Amino acid sequence: DAKKTLATAANALAAGDTLWVLPGTYATGSNLHAKASFIPSRVVVKSDTTVRSTEGPEKTVIVGAAATEDADGLGCGTNAIRCAALSGKGAVLSGFTLTGGRTHRVGVNENICGGGVIGSSSSARDFSFGEIVENCIISNNVAVMGSAAAWCQLVGCRVTGNVATNNSYSCVVSQGSVFATFIDGNEMPGNVFYYSANVCGSTIGPNNVTAAGTAVSQFGTPGFTPNTKGRIYNSLFCGKVGVGSGAMEIRNSVFLSTSTFHANSDRDETVVLATIEKLGLNDDGSPKIGVNPAIGAADFSLYDFDFSDTAFNATDLKYVAKSREFIDAWCRGAKDLNGKARIANGTPDVGCFEADWHGEYSKILGGGCAVTAASSNAVAEVGGTKVTLGGGELEVSWGPDSGQAQLQSYTMHARVTGAGTLTVTANGEEMASFGASAGDVAIPFKSELAANELTFSYEPGENDAGGAELWGFSRRTGTLITVR
Repeated sequence: DAKKTLATAANALAAGDTLWVLPGTYATGSNLHAKASFIPSRVVVKSDTTVRSTEGPEKTVIVGAAATEDADGLGCGTNAIRCAALSGKGAVLSGFTLTGGRTHRVGVNENICGGGVIGSSSSARDFSFGEIVENCIISNNVAVMGSAAAWCQLVGCRVTGNVATNNSYSCVVSQGSVFATFIDGNEMPGNVFYYSANVCGSTIGPNNVTAAGTAVSQFGTPGFTPNTKGRIYNSLFCGKVGVGSGAMEIRNSVFLSTSTFHANSDRDETVVLATIEKLGLNDDGSPKIGVNPAIGAADFSLYDFDFSDTAFNATDLKYVAKSREFIDAWCRGAKDLNGKARIANGTPDVGCFEADWHGEYSKILGGGCAVTAASSNAVAEVGGTKVTLGGGELEVSWGPDSGQAQLQSYTMHARVTGAGTLTVTANGEEMASFGASAGDVAIPFKSELAANELTFSYEPGENDAGGAELWGFSRRTGTLITVR
């Protein structure tokens, strides 16, 4: 039975069903939340159902609508339509851009919160609800508060360009939780978060500001749900934080040095305060190597989450497991929010983006080559003289500066400090294979090719506490004479 809108298709789902949505822009139709007091949404995801795009948020867009009745200057009013709503435990929305959503400008919270998406109640931020918004781009939505989202868990999302209007409680995320999410470039008179339960593995950028461009506080009143304590784990805050109240447990996170914390907040030595100069980000949102203390400072074991002080019933535990499945996939999965390896240089970075060490490795090896791939346990110090490979591979490319075929001689230096074996291949041919007994080894090779590939592969031995050290790539240029 063909459905004409996303709303009617989602409404036809039964518990356990998944609706797969093809690429396109979905800007018609609407449905009402299970609670009659909610304003309409383009799609309402029912309890224990999933609405998921087939090709991701860049190609699949849900567009809300500004009000045409009793509207303010930003389009909030009586007949506004938000992008999406989750109407019960276990509801999942995955892989969409949510944009153009609006809320009412006055009234009860369910009508004025969540321009992009809203959950079933303020308790839905809790692990025991499993109301998940995953892999979504939430942009250019407007609400009185919670301009991007309210009452749900954002996992693996990007949140930018949203506007909140309320002077007292304005925020980007209202009474929600965020995991492996990037939030930056939003506008509001007040705070980024309001009564948010968890902020884990996320990066909060420096460009969340008022309409006049003044930086805002990251938190208003970060509280905690009745069933769980609030947590800030492995997160990077590039703007001022004012933790107003709530017993927040804060671990392995980096904050601006002017941040303030409530007396009830639980911080330990893993929490770092840094000046604005130290909180530099690359264009892709990752922390700058050698500058930002977020580099290598995350602890993934925190995502085991200690619930020993929480009384979950059997139903709660079902949805806690669902929440943790999504959180594990994004917070300590193989890839960061940019799709790059989640661990580089041996340990993960704080925030949702991992810094790219390939350029630093190239400089350390001598600058005459480009490191094109490296296993997560390749390790070096900024400004150091060697790269240590604890296992796996490191790949290097090089060639004449001219880009033309030319006879060149190259040398790379290596030593094995562990119980394993280092194997070196050049352009697919094995050049050397040795262990610790070989000592320092200079590996020479020649090539007439315009592009070359060199691979170092270290296979650890039993109980191997060492690795293979690499350094000193150099080359000498000769002349290639072709006789015809």
